[in-house]
Amino acid sequence: DLQAWQFLYKCLSKVNGGPSGVMFYNKGENSGQSQEHKHLQFIPFSESLDAIIPIDSWIMNSKYHAVEESKELAQIGKMVRINGWSWKHLAFIFDDNLGCVKPKDLAKVYKEIIERMKIGEHSYNVLLCERYVMVVLRKSGTTKFVIEGEDVEFDLNSFAFYGNLIVEEDEFKALGKGGEVTPLNIMG
Repeated sequence: DLQAWQFLYKCLSKVNGGPSGVMFYNKGENSGQSQEHKHLQFIPFSESLDAIIPIDSWIMNSKYHAVEESKELAQIGKMVRINGWSWKHLAFIFDDNLGCVKPKDLAKVYKEIIERMKIGEHSYNVLLCERYVMVVLRKSGTTKFVIEGEDVEFDLNSFAFYGNLIVEEDEFKALGKGGEVTPLNIMG
C-alpha cells in the first residue's frame, strides 16, 4: 500500500538526517510478530551497518548472489537471491542508497517482491535498510532449542534475518547456556 511506504520513507528520512538503521515489518501469525496489529519497527544505529548487520556483506557482495531480471526496476537497482540460503527470500539492492529512491518506487519494489515470491496469505518478514529491502517467507515464528536438556522456545522476528536476536532476559540467559544457535534454517 503506497501510503504505508510513503509514511515509512518519511520516517526514515527524518531519523538522524536520513536512513541510518534498519526497519522491519512482521506480517502474519508465523512471522515472529510481537504485536497483533500492523506495525513497523525501526532500530537506529550510530555505527556503520556493516558492524551491526552480519548478513549485510553477503547481500551486498555479488559473489554471493544470483541476479534476477527486473526491467521495470532496473533504473534503481537489482533483484537478487543469496546463494546457499535455504530459506525462501528475495532482496532488492538499490543502486544508490534509499534516500535516492522515490516512495512510489519503493512501493513498486515491495509489490514486485511479493508477487515474485507468490506469498499470498503466507507469513513473511520485510527488512529494510539504506542499501536494500529483503522479504523472507516464514514457516514458523518460533524455534526450539535444547539447552541443558530442556526445550527452550524463542519467538524470532525479522531482526533474526539480519543476523541479530531480540530476546527477553530469560531467553538471553538460556542462550548463554547453549551452544551454537542456527534457527534461521528451521524458521525460514
